[in-house]
Amino acid sequence: MDKMVKKEIKSAFSFVKQTVKFVFFLAHLLFQTKGNLKNPLKKVYSGKVAMLANGPSMKNVLPRLTTDEFKNTDFIVLNFFGSMDIFTQIRPKHFCMADPMFFQENHNHDRVMKLFDDLNKKVDWEMNLYIPASLKRQFLAFSGLHNSHIHIVCP
Repeated sequence: MDKMVKKEIKSAFSFVKQTVKFVFFLAHLLFQTKGNLKNPLKKVYSGKVAMLANGPSMKNVLPRLTTDEFKNTDFIVLNFFGSMDIFTQIRPKHFCMADPMFFQENHNHDRVMKLFDDLNKKVDWEMNLYIPASLKRQFLAFSGLHNSHIHIVCP
C-alpha cells in the first residue's frame, strides 16, 4: 500500500479517535460534574445554555446570537469559534478545546497561534477553557496563554 494512503488512513483513524474522546469529554462536562466537589463551575446553571460549533449552518444562527432570543444565555464554544468576530460580543463563559492541533505543531499552526493570541488580547471577562487533563502541561507550553481571565479546567 502506498505510504500516502497509509498516512491518510492513520490520520483518519486518529481523527475518529480524537472525536470519540471529545464526545466523552463533553458528556462528562455536561452530565457527570453535577454535584461533584471537583466541579470548577462555581454556580449551578438553571437558565439557557447554547453550544456553538463552527460549521456551515452557523452562518444562519450568528445574526440571532445578539438578539433578545439569546439574552441571559450561557454559551459554550468550540475550537476556532474564538476567531470569529461575534466571539467578543457574546462573551462565552465556556470554551472547549480537544483537537490535537491545539496541543502540538500541525498544518494549522499559524491559525492556532492567531487564536491563542486573540484569546490573550481580547478576553476581558471570566471564561473557563476546558482541555483534556492529560494534555494540560503540553497545552500550557504550546499555547502561551497568560490571560488572567481565562481559567484552564481539566475535568
